[in-house]
Amino acid sequence: MMAGGTTEDYERGLEVLSCVGFKVRHVGPIGTGQVLKLANQVILAGQMAVWSEAVEFTRMSGLDPTLLRDYLDFPITPGLEGEAFSGGGQLALHYKDLIYAMDYAHQAGISLPITSQVHEIFKATKNYGDANWIQTGIVTYWRRMNANDKNSK
Repeated sequence: MMAGGTTEDYERGLEVLSCVGFKVRHVGPIGTGQVLKLANQVILAGQMAVWSEAVEFTRMSGLDPTLLRDYLDFPITPGLEGEAFSGGGQLALHYKDLIYAMDYAHQAGISLPITSQVHEIFKATKNYGDANWIQTGIVTYWRRMNANDKNSK
């Protein structure tokens, strides 16, 4: 948990925060916890996009994507290897966090070109697939794109 506020407020609330978070850290003034959380979500979404792209690249090349995990210490998460994307509203929630990050960046005059593209991948997957999928459902973005590319040749 990343907590923003004065040192005094943080220390006063630490006992309660420790009940709901196992790793609580004071990160600066009010608002800094939220910005750091958004940055964390940007990183995680970007990683998931690159992992999904690599899994589909491997699969489309005729290789078993588990080779990435087994031989390259690549952290394939549940769902990337198959079609099992159930498990909660994580895709929709992560998409929402990317909207917040993009809105904050826009208001602050910060350019996030890579995050903008990842945001669009999450959006397309949510709209095409199921908002209740876990984040690994974004692998379907590349599957659809590659299927369309093969059909147009």
